[in-house]
Amino acid sequence: MAQEETPPGAERPAASRAPGTVIGRVVDDETGAPVRDVVLQLDGPARSETLSGREGAFRLRDVAPGVYELRVSHIAYGRATWMVNVPPGGTVELDVRLVPRAIALDSIVVRAEIQDPFLERGGYYQRKRRAVRGTFMEGDDLPPVSRVSTMLSQAPFVELRTGRSAFERVITIRHGGRECVPDVFIDGRPVPLAEGRIDELVLPGDVRAIEFYYGLNTPPEFILHPRMRPCGAIVIWRKRV
Repeated sequence: MAQEETPPGAERPAASRAPGTVIGRVVDDETGAPVRDVVLQLDGPARSETLSGREGAFRLRDVAPGVYELRVSHIAYGRATWMVNVPPGGTVELDVRLVPRAIALDSIVVRAEIQDPFLERGGYYQRKRRAVRGTFMEGDDLPPVSRVSTMLSQAPFVELRTGRSAFERVITIRHGGRECVPDVFIDGRPVPLAEGRIDELVLPGDVRAIEFYYGLNTPPEFILHPRMRPCGAIVIWRKRV
């Protein structure tokens, strides 16, 4: 008796739709060593994804029959693709060999900060590292000006006003509705009554670094009158010969 053909539109036998399996192992093409954590993706009649294991082995189950594009990717090997034909109810075994690629890394810039031993002994770098709320200026941060008072005018809440003469500048701090005159320290030592004489005491070319603090942000070592509310402090460090 002649076998009847399946009419168009009718269901095909269940065996023709049985899912298949894709198995295999991923290895380094140069060394033959297994490669783990490789991403394997099947893209075709259906989609499936897995990772290679410790020995490079992988398995994709319940894959619908058809032709697929197998996409393979790994950070050290880049991307590659293979065409895979999965038969109904069958198993496809693959030997995936990956070629290592050179990875371009971002350039690393190393900046070496040369620390002044005098500033180190004075605690300058320690306060700067502690992120004390102050203004720190040294080296290229120091602006090329003709007066030290002009350098300090760049710090927050600082204002300059004329002193006893047209050439004298008094540095004041205006913050929170209060105006006051900060204490002045040169090389870590207080300079009494220096409020209008900074430009006479230190020339811009002699300045190695400057610290500036206002209000309660002033470190204890720069508060001359602990029982009074601190105004702030100007700390000037001179170059050492």
